[in-house]
Amino acid sequence: MANTAPHTASTDLPNGSAKEKEFDKAQKHAKDAARHARASVEEAYAEARDTASDAYERARAEGRHAYETAQLRGREAVEEGRLALAERHGQIEAYVRSNPTTALLGAAGVGLVLGMILKSRR
Repeated sequence: MANTAPHTASTDLPNGSAKEKEFDKAQKHAKDAARHARASVEEAYAEARDTASDAYERARAEGRHAYETAQLRGREAVEEGRLALAERHGQIEAYVRSNPTTALLGAAGVGLVLGMILKSRR
C-alpha cells in the first residue's frame, strides 16, 4: 500500500541539519513570495476593476449627455420647421388672396401636368 503522506525533502534529511534549515528557509521564502504575488495580483485586479468601472460610468454619462443633446436639437429642429412651414403657409395664403386668378390658373396648370404624367404611365 502506498504512503499517502506528502513527500518533502525535509523528511529525508536528518533533524536539525544545515540542509534541513536551508530547505525550511527556502520553503518559507517561497511561501512569502507566493503570498506577496497573490496580494499584488489582488491589488492589480482591484485597481483594474475600479478603472474599468470608472471608464464605464464616464462612457455612460457621456452617452446619456449625447442622447439628451441630440433629443433637444431634434426638438428644436422640429419646432423651427413647424414655424417655417406656418410662415410659408401664411405667405401662400396671402398671395392666393391677393392674386386669385393667377393662383387658380397655376393650380389648373399643375393639375393638367400631373394628369398627363399619370395618364402616360398607364
